[in-house]
Amino acid sequence: MPSSSIMVIEDNVDFATILETVLRLWGYAVQHYDTLASGKAALDRERPSMLILDGQLPDGEGIDLYYALRASGSTSSLPVLLLSVSDDVYQAARAASDTDPYLYVGLKPMPLDEIHKVVQRYVEA
Repeated sequence: MPSSSIMVIEDNVDFATILETVLRLWGYAVQHYDTLASGKAALDRERPSMLILDGQLPDGEGIDLYYALRASGSTSSLPVLLLSVSDDVYQAARAASDTDPYLYVGLKPMPLDEIHKVVQRYVEA
C-alpha cells in the first residue's frame, strides 16, 4: 500500500507522539513540527497529502497559517484538520469550515477514531 504523507504541526509532545504513532500504524508517513515557523518552512519545501494543525502554538495561532495556506494557489485545497482547545480559535475555524470543504475542525481532545475517519476521508478520497 502506498504511503500518503501527513504533516503534523503540534507543540504538545505527548499528543504529537500519540498522533505520530497511530498515523504510522494506520500506514501514513508522518512529519512532525512543533512551531508554526518550522511547519511553514517545511510546507515551502514539501507538500503533504494532509495537514493536522494545532490551533495554538508557541509562535502563533494555527488559524493564521490556515488562512495563509488558503491564500496561496498551491495550498488552497490542502486538506487541513485543525484541532484546538481554545473556543475562540475553534469558533473562527468552524466559521471557515462552513465554506471550505478541505477543512475539518475539532476540539481537543478529539477521539482517535474520529481523527482516523477524517484522515481517511481526505487522504483516501
